[in-house]
Amino acid sequence: MATPRNRNGGFKLPTHPCTLATEINCALQRLQQPQGPYVHPRTISFKDGQGKAFWDNLPDRADRDLVGNFTRISHQDRQCWIGFFSVPERNWVGSGNEWDKFVWHCFAAMVVLDETKGKHLFIYDNDTKYGTTADLRVKTMLWGLQKSLWEELKKRSGSVTVWYSTDTRHRGTNKCLQHALRQAQKWSLEPDRKLSTSDEKPDSRTIGYVQLDA
Repeated sequence: MATPRNRNGGFKLPTHPCTLATEINCALQRLQQPQGPYVHPRTISFKDGQGKAFWDNLPDRADRDLVGNFTRISHQDRQCWIGFFSVPERNWVGSGNEWDKFVWHCFAAMVVLDETKGKHLFIYDNDTKYGTTADLRVKTMLWGLQKSLWEELKKRSGSVTVWYSTDTRHRGTNKCLQHALRQAQKWSLEPDRKLSTSDEKPDSRTIGYVQLDA
């Protein structure tokens, strides 16, 4: 599916909340820059194959990916990896016949290699909680696939520092798909570089984010 272009010569990101993953994936693939961060080309929606199998009536299930495929792929030797997530807000286990009424939510995540050891995980969620501060713990702040992504990275890397967005300007607007894709686009235009927390000047990518307590 072709992605429409805007007046500035770029392309318009999908904005409709019911946009199928097929179209979202086309936009994600367009975000990949030759020397920029790795942009995962598929919408990430499931923790594992069991979760994907449960949603057998989704019209675009085949175009949605697993968390593990995002973390384990080669990433083309890039230092930063960007993922777009579209997930049900509730746990499907034990939901009976109510699963098809679930509300879905979108957020963006970026994994950045540390200058010395481990990784940094940035989470952008336009519905971030008011009063998000550094004294909040990772396990209480992250939910659903945010937590699954963190756990998967910890298995593979050991040390994972979590940075969570504090921007509440778009909270409650019901435009999570639009804002998550915009954030993925913003990250895709950043230089592909590791992150150092030892520098006197903070990395610009950490502005607007707080480091959560492990």
